[in-house]
Amino acid sequence: MRPDPILPSGIRTNGIVVPRGPLMLPTGVAAQSRGVPACLLQSHVPQSRPGPGNSPGSRPPAALRSSGAGGGGRSCFVLGASGETGRVLLRELLARRAFARVTLIGRRRLSLGEAAAAAVEQVVVDFERLGEHAAAFQGHDVGFCCLGTTRAKAGADGFVRVDRDYVAQAAELAWAGGCKHFVLQSSRGANPQSRFLYLRVKGEVENLVQAVGFDHCTILRPAVLLCKRQESRPMEWIAQQFLGAVARLFPTAYSVPVEMVARAMVACVLQPGEGKVKVLENRAIHELGNAMPQQGT
Repeated sequence: MRPDPILPSGIRTNGIVVPRGPLMLPTGVAAQSRGVPACLLQSHVPQSRPGPGNSPGSRPPAALRSSGAGGGGRSCFVLGASGETGRVLLRELLARRAFARVTLIGRRRLSLGEAAAAAVEQVVVDFERLGEHAAAFQGHDVGFCCLGTTRAKAGADGFVRVDRDYVAQAAELAWAGGCKHFVLQSSRGANPQSRFLYLRVKGEVENLVQAVGFDHCTILRPAVLLCKRQESRPMEWIAQQFLGAVARLFPTAYSVPVEMVARAMVACVLQPGEGKVKVLENRAIHELGNAMPQQGT
């Protein structure tokens, strides 16, 4: 087993790494007791709240079933529903009727089909003042986070702000609002000690989300996502063409279809299991996604 990574100038607390200093928060966000993650204000990991929860099992089951009509009365929210994984995840959630209520939290309203629009609630928030939108995170059993941007699109500072700061604060608001299970899309190779900004930020946000204190926290680390992006990324398109061919010989080694990631995200909250924190590497994502029957099968 690999030792837990340690953030620069960080400390290890019960297997979770928490930075000593305060995290850079978005401009305009007040450092209130619930506006800033507790893990950023203290050097200990908050105790989880009592109560039942769902988490992925140690092995993917032979078959996973939908929770049925109404989703058993449970509620979830999705951050990043406009992205590649988020859009497919929303389709999965609605098709499987996994939750009685699905809320999309984002910076703008999305144009959805008539059926989807009637089945979800959309809440528009200002991520620069996320602490003012605590109500959006109230009353959800599960939180799915696919939020992210790129350095090319937002610059280095913008990338850190979105992929780390926004996610960390959203996780704390979700925990304060009663969320029991937080599911985070991260990246293969995430490591807070990495020399590469992307992998370092992903590693840092993983540690911060774990330290919030959810009953269950599932982190998915997919390799290169195979999908048809709406925005143009020429180098990534070339890589996808190559890896798509390689995947025929080594399907779980270097890439994963975005549909597989979305199915795994849903499966990990539908299948009961043990463990407070679960990290799914690329192969495990394939296995769990394959265990979830596709719609219509």
